Amino acid sequence: MLARFATNLESNNDAANADRGVRAMVVGTGAAEDSRDVRHAYMATGGSDKKLRFWDIGRIENSGVYSGLLPDEPLPTYMTSHPTTGVTVNAEKSSRHTGSGGGNNDGGGSTGTKGKNTASGRPPRSTVISMMQQQLLQSHLDAVLDLVIIEYPYTMSVSVDRSGVVFVFQ
Repeated sequence: MLARFATNLESNNDAANADRGVRAMVVGTGAAEDSRDVRHAYMATGGSDKKLRFWDIGRIENSGVYSGLLPDEPLPTYMTSHPTTGVTVNAEKSSRHTGSGGGNNDGGGSTGTKGKNTASGRPPRSTVISMMQQQLLQSHLDAVLDLVIIEYPYTMSVSVDRSGVVFVFQ
């Protein structure tokens, strides 16, 4: 009977099954450096997809993901639509990633040039490891649960994920 309820919370295919839900949101205004009273509205969001996004409400083209993009992942595009008068919908459209990570066409044979993968187009193993280490230091590995923008002594975002990791971005 307990087998019905004891299911795996984390699926094996996180990217396909992620709910993309927003778990943390901050809304604020900021003054431009060249003017004292003109304020720009913004939003910062984080969620179950482990990405932190900055949304510029006035100029959607200035929006972007500032943490959580994979090195080979294409940048998303942002668009604005007006379904009715007085309602503006800002949306992110992610480019479908068709990457080279599915097929392994090695064939198992040796070509005699051990360590140099220029013919297959793959980067050296040390480069891949270095890029993955940088990714670990720059993005959350679990769902972002809270996010805050601190403006003094300088503007920064502080975010925390479900595993307790805290990131500070300036």
